Amino acid sequence: SDEGRRDHFSISKELTLKIKQLAKQHKTTDFMILMACFYTVLSKYANQYDLTIGYPLDIRPSACRNLFGFFVNNIPFRVILSPEDTVGSLLQQMNRKRKELKPHQKTDLSQIIRYVRELYPSAPDSLYNVSFIRANFAMTGLEFPDVDVISKPISTNAVKDDLCLLYDEREAFEFEIEFNQHRFTSDYVQYIQAGYIACLEAFCSDSDLLIRDINLYGSAAIPSRGLIFPINEDLTTRFINYASKFKNAPSVITIDQVLTYRQLYDAVANWREIFFNRLSNERPVIVCLPRTPRLLSVLLALQWLEITYIPIDPSISLERIQIIAEDSNAGAIIVDVFDSREFGTLPILCVQLS
Repeated sequence: SDEGRRDHFSISKELTLKIKQLAKQHKTTDFMILMACFYTVLSKYANQYDLTIGYPLDIRPSACRNLFGFFVNNIPFRVILSPEDTVGSLLQQMNRKRKELKPHQKTDLSQIIRYVRELYPSAPDSLYNVSFIRANFAMTGLEFPDVDVISKPISTNAVKDDLCLLYDEREAFEFEIEFNQHRFTSDYVQYIQAGYIACLEAFCSDSDLLIRDINLYGSAAIPSRGLIFPINEDLTTRFINYASKFKNAPSVITIDQVLTYRQLYDAVANWREIFFNRLSNERPVIVCLPRTPRLLSVLLALQWLEITYIPIDPSISLERIQIIAEDSNAGAIIVDVFDSREFGTLPILCVQLS
């Protein structure tokens, strides 16, 4: 577990009623509506369209209904968003996937992970690091005759996942966001909350609304932390804004080198021009470079060209690199000019680091 905390927020009774009406309209559950909104927020926040969220499912056998114990299985739930998806089509996809998962809901998660690693040796040890949970926020405890029991919340300040959204229903839906403090700051989590509420309102306004047209932060306060720009800007836009506004400010500081934003921008623009006609954004690119300012400029250039990249440590074995390349269907590899290893059929782009 990592150090974490929880932030609480809630929505109005009116919005809760609209969510229930939307669930009835699409023959789904409140759970699916709320989770679909969570997917949408994460997709826009992370600029990703293929997402897997875990959620716990009660698998208690009917014969064990009166038995005290923990009968829960964690289910990885994968959703792929399309630019043409509407609120209605996203809910249909989630309903369909939920039905497809039903025969496998008792499969132990560790078995799934072992199976995936057999197919893809470079796969991570976890299938997801974000969860969505229906919880019980009630402060009622055990009751005993002639004994007063006082319930108190217990917080271990530890989290299992990087991010977890929990909800409960009373008069209206209430939520808690549990987050890894090494991954997220409290101010960013507040804007995830604001974006989530905005997404719920958008879902309830029009089932034919395109997911790509949902603006999460239009009415929310602009998040700022020092000189940080709004989080609804993509990384490239934010970098260009910094480079134009703080040209002579230091952007990269190492033991023996300091780069201003202007110098970093020039390096990124140069790599972008080199990569433009040599790389395609249809397949990912492996970046096998040591951690230097040149690596940063290469990654920013790939980001600018909207090319998916897979950064890997040059010290790992050639066999491991080849497995990663095969699993990811990489289209090229970028290496140091002095790296003399043979990378098979992959096109090689060499980078002079000095």
